[in-house]
Amino acid sequence: MLLQRNAKNVFLAILIGLISGSVVGKILYHLFPESPARKVVFDELRVGIQQININLGIFGFSFSFYFAINIFSVIFALFVVYLLIKL
Repeated sequence: MLLQRNAKNVFLAILIGLISGSVVGKILYHLFPESPARKVVFDELRVGIQQININLGIFGFSFSFYFAINIFSVIFALFVVYLLIKL
C-alpha cells in the first residue's frame, strides 16, 4: 500500500528522517575517536526554549523544549524528501 502524499504524511516522514538521523549521529559520535573533525561533524545545533524554573513554595517544576539538529539529521531528512519525490 502506497502512502498518500498529503501534508500530514510528508511531515511525519521528515520527522522520522530527522529522528533517525539524530540517532545515527549520536551512535557514530561514540564510535569515532576524539578529534577536531569529530567535533565539527557531530556538533549539534540546539534551537528552543531555555529551562524555566517555577517554584510555588510547596512544589516546583521546570520546563524546557529544544530541537538538537546535527548534520546526519539533515542528511536523513533530505534523503526522505528525495524518496518521497522519487516514489
